[in-house]
Amino acid sequence: MEAEKPAELTEVPGSDERVAEPITLDQPGITTEVGGRPTGSTVPAEKKARRFHGTVVIDAERTGRDAASISEEIISHLTSQPGAKVKVTLEITAELPDGATEQLIRTVSENARTLKFLSHGFEKE
Repeated sequence: MEAEKPAELTEVPGSDERVAEPITLDQPGITTEVGGRPTGSTVPAEKKARRFHGTVVIDAERTGRDAASISEEIISHLTSQPGAKVKVTLEITAELPDGATEQLIRTVSENARTLKFLSHGFEKE
């Protein structure tokens, strides 16, 4: 009759071997090993916050001041991170109860083209 092996021994998966002190590497992305052999299980990597998004309404009368604060307090922190890709989009909507004059349409449209707006336009209602 075969003698019983001590309870503290751990069987190595896929083998008849047993080890007294299993080695477990519980670090994200590391394959867990027992007796120097992979067990096939991997400790999942910890999820990290990898994206930021935000929307804010700023005072049209103080856009320079508000945009500077946003740049200093938010954008600069994001752009200082290695490899960060930060995109800032400015969206403008305006409602003109009395309608836009031809001069206003011409001036704003020309300036939008000069400033390389991706899209712009006036809508008639």
